[in-house]
Amino acid sequence: MPVGREADQSDAAPTVADGAATTGFPLTAGQAVRLLIGAVWLYWAQTWIGVTGLVPLGAALAVLTAAGSLWIMGAALTVRGRSFEAHMDRLILVACLAQGALQIVVASSWHGYVSDELAFNQAAASALIHGLNPYGADLASALRQYGVGWGTLTLAGQEVHTMSYPSLSVLLYVPATLLFGTGSGAGLGTDALAWVVGGALLWRMVDASLRPCVALFLVLPIPLLLVGDGATDALYLPFLLVAVWRWDRFEDPAERSPARWVGPIALGLACCVKQSPWLLAPFLVAGVGIEARLRGRGWFGAGARYTLIAGAAFLVPNLAFVVWNPGAWLTEILLPLRTALVPLGIGPAQLVGAYGLGGGDMGLFGWAGAALVLAALLIFVRCYGRLKPVFILLPLLGMLLETRSLMSYFVFAVPVLVVAATTVRAVRWELPGRRLASGLAWGGGLLAAVSAGLLIAALADPPPLAITVQSAHVGAAQLVADVSVANRGTQPVRVHFILAVTGTAEQVMGVTSGPAVLDAGQRASYSLVATDQTPLPAAGYPFQFQLTSNDPAMLAVTPQLTSDAAGNVSP
Repeated sequence: MPVGREADQSDAAPTVADGAATTGFPLTAGQAVRLLIGAVWLYWAQTWIGVTGLVPLGAALAVLTAAGSLWIMGAALTVRGRSFEAHMDRLILVACLAQGALQIVVASSWHGYVSDELAFNQAAASALIHGLNPYGADLASALRQYGVGWGTLTLAGQEVHTMSYPSLSVLLYVPATLLFGTGSGAGLGTDALAWVVGGALLWRMVDASLRPCVALFLVLPIPLLLVGDGATDALYLPFLLVAVWRWDRFEDPAERSPARWVGPIALGLACCVKQSPWLLAPFLVAGVGIEARLRGRGWFGAGARYTLIAGAAFLVPNLAFVVWNPGAWLTEILLPLRTALVPLGIGPAQLVGAYGLGGGDMGLFGWAGAALVLAALLIFVRCYGRLKPVFILLPLLGMLLETRSLMSYFVFAVPVLVVAATTVRAVRWELPGRRLASGLAWGGGLLAAVSAGLLIAALADPPPLAITVQSAHVGAAQLVADVSVANRGTQPVRVHFILAVTGTAEQVMGVTSGPAVLDAGQRASYSLVATDQTPLPAAGYPFQFQLTSNDPAMLAVTPQLTSDAAGNVSP
């Protein structure tokens, strides 16, 4: 009898007393990511509530989003089995793509366009529809038409009012502009479609285990808010994803997928949207050449063919504009390279305005970035086997040092990095000859040191001008200030003044008194005014006056200032 009783107890379910036997339901990585997706959906539910008065269906969408959040979190914990989880991931993907597209499209209905680039792209498409060449045209009216409060400013004290991107940034907006009208939110609708296509491609290209992460990325606030505010990087995302998908299979006789030929075409088209994908081209050409050599073929021929195909893909959409007015087309698409722009972004150039470091030669930041990209290219060839999966990050190092290091450049590189890292093959790479390997290592190290030296010089070289605030007052419709400027340099400088609010250059300030050119060794007083064409600093919000010139390319700043409720300004 005692023996039987012990047997019954051994077959019973484990109790709390059994300690380690009670394990619950351990989460897999995929389930944890799906839970995070559901949590992010709660954020978007609150966002819909916040625009209920502006969007007629805002409250209904909030309810649906909250319910979707609970469904996603519940399904994440209860759905089991590989096939069932795959089906659930497809449903979550579709829901996240719909959520993202709605957020992007509806954004224009509550705040208009925030970005001048989107306003100019749609205005350029409208000009083309009416038979006008968008390159060289003055698009200043687009800022008012689409509710953009500020534009891109140059160190020469001017606001950029022209089209400065290649042709697909115009042509891709033409269909929606024709369909919905020039005054509609057609631009954001086009970007939303590109975001959906890019998200679907990303989901299809990655391994099944990573697909929950794709859905999470598609509903994260950072990329969606960037697109909703008018960052047009989503437009090149589908092309760039195709360009880096299995890019090492170009001209591989064993490859049966489109990866054998589609990469350079997609790269050329991505370069037709914005200039930032241009930096990937030399790395891909070098990589294709190395892969050809690993297969026993000529590296130069493979690299040359890749370059010619990519160049043709870039030229075809641009050809009509080149023929139309070659000077205007070339001048505008090279604007980021030929014009000194006021710093904006997340790179070290922001330290000039934030802390008053350097600013004597803003061009040094660009040279530092170019040297670092070249250094990264040499190191990439030297250490190809190890750096192949992460080569997307290498040109971003140089881009970070540029004066225009916008966050969107880095955020939209994340899905490109994932595809590039997970769809290529691991290889062993040994350079032919110890001398070549040593030369690349020394060359890359030397260029990196040059880049570091240029960056240090950019942050250490003081500007020839110094600005001191004598008095300032913030009113409801304008900000007025009296400042003193001293030229400590050895040459005359043409001066311009910019109002920067919370670290961002907002508008060129008008000068009501004071010389336009300040001679060497001279000190002068200036009276300045800023209007409410852009938001003036509210009480307690930091702002500063920036003194700029493009000859030399310099930036001098005042300390951060604030105003009280009466508009009186103090440092």
